[in-house]
Amino acid sequence: LTPDEVSRSQLPRLINSLNYDLLYMNSFFSRLTVYTLLARRLGRLANKPILLAPRGEFYPGALALKPLRKKLYMRFAKQINLLDGVDWQASTAQEVETIQTMMPDQGGHIYTAQNLNRRTLPAVETKLIPKENSARLVFLSRISRNKNLDYALRALKGVSGDVTFDIYGPMEDERYWQECEALIEDMPANIKIAYKGPVPADQITMTFSEYHGLLLPTAGENFGHVIWEALYAGCLPVISDRTPWKDL
Repeated sequence: LTPDEVSRSQLPRLINSLNYDLLYMNSFFSRLTVYTLLARRLGRLANKPILLAPRGEFYPGALALKPLRKKLYMRFAKQINLLDGVDWQASTAQEVETIQTMMPDQGGHIYTAQNLNRRTLPAVETKLIPKENSARLVFLSRISRNKNLDYALRALKGVSGDVTFDIYGPMEDERYWQECEALIEDMPANIKIAYKGPVPADQITMTFSEYHGLLLPTAGENFGHVIWEALYAGCLPVISDRTPWKDL
């Protein structure tokens, strides 16, 4: 959609012009979802089934970003019964619990449907040879506070061996990156860090094959495709406990 079409006046007209059976929405907090649910509540949309997938937005790490705005909207949604007749889609049993905790008695049924990664990835062969007291580590994700890059940098500061730590990903939050840069400038000489920009999708697994480990202490992942891609390439994921990748 163009920016003009994502407006409170245009969006209901566009939706009403379509012949659909189900309206499926990714994200609880996106402008698209907010405008659509408001239009429905005001009677400007046909009363058709809606399935809403919050995609991990109710996890503590995600709610910690712009918390006041999110709390006010959640309270507003409850007060006006914005979610009446809206069903939820969770990706894991853990996400079911977060929806029930953060939005109790809001909406209808909660369906669980796990993420599937069916992309065919190019074959890769890891040629790295482990060396004593040294490692090549990589961060490959969006540069945003939720991905916890600053935590990774603080953790590396205490490492005694020689570490190469390359950072890949789109610059989503420049102010946050400035905080990370300050940490990088204060690193000891044995930790070599470089930012290498975004990686094209078809080069991700090849990039992973050049490193011993993925360092991703994320504050919360609904699935974490990048973790699966690292495993595929033989790159050991070093991750937080805020992902579904447990007890493997």
